[in-house]
Formats: sequence, C-alpha cells, structure tokens
Amino acid sequence: SYPALFYGVERRVCLKGEAMFDVAKDADHPFIVETFSYDIKVTGTCFDVFADEATGKYSVGLLDGSLLIQDKDARTVAKMKSNEILRLEGGMLAISRMENRDAYLWKEGVVSLTGMSFDEVLSSLERAYGVRIIMRRTTVPPVHFSYLKFRVSDGIEHALRTLRRRCDFSYEYDEGKGVYYID
Repeated sequence: SYPALFYGVERRVCLKGEAMFDVAKDADHPFIVETFSYDIKVTGTCFDVFADEATGKYSVGLLDGSLLIQDKDARTVAKMKSNEILRLEGGMLAISRMENRDAYLWKEGVVSLTGMSFDEVLSSLERAYGVRIIMRRTTVPPVHFSYLKFRVSDGIEHALRTLRRRCDFSYEYDEGKGVYYID
C-alpha cells in the first residue's frame, strides 16, 4: 500500500508479498519499504523485496545501488551493495552474493526455476500463475534440470507439462476447487 501522493520528508510504502522497485535518487526524500520484519531505506536503487508474514519468508535482492536494512526502531542492522541477497533465516539476517539474476525476471513475465528444489518450484509456480498447487504424493520427486524458464503468458499447463518431462510426477486439475494436485 502507498499514498496517492508522497509528501513530507520520506517516501514510504507498506509491502506484504513481493515487489520490484526502481527508485529515483532523492537524498532529501529517502524511500522506505515497510514490511512485517524489517524496513528497507534507500535513496535511489533497483531492488526486489519478498516479505510473506504467514510463512516468515523475507528476502531482499539488490540489483543496483545500495540499501540500509533497518529494524522497527529505525536502527540500521545491515548494509547491502549491488548484487547481494539478504535473507531472514532462523531469525538471523544473512547476506550472500547474487550469483544469478534470473529469479528477478518475473517483472518481465518470465519464471525462472533454475537451481530450485521441487517444493520451491511449486511455490514459484503458485506465485507466478496465481494458482494453488497441492502435493498429494509422499515423496518429493528429484529435479532433473539445471536451467529452466517459462514465459508466464504460456500458462500454467505449459509449465507443468514441460516440468513433467524433466521430473517424475503427474498432475490433475480440479476445476471446481481451482486446485492443481501433484501425484
């Protein structure tokens, strides 16, 4: 959520979910992204924030520029540089080098599943296509690809058919419930 017009000293938005920001540099009016966990303060940069309070997942991918991560008392708890990823893991913040920018192609309508486990693949497909996917099988199929991307415009059926050729699973769609089941 954000105001129709920014006024005052700072530009502040509140985020639940994922968003990509490309913020114009304005040192006199810092841009603040408020989330359930930590806030991000920036004067001009390009970054992605994923903040899901229900699952406790929080990450910031900094594509260009620099960021300050702040606690709810506006104290800086981490500083980020270009091509870094910050994750909240076990209650601790961890910063690592961004090896691949493919995870941020969603803003261009592309879903990249490169380097993901099967569970992560399903979560990514749910977010990208706005569907619900339920795993009914007891074992998670191994992933047999190192590189895989889809255009969102090709649809979930295309993504599942292509993925099925690379992983051992079947699926069915319950139109009444609007749910895909993985068997």
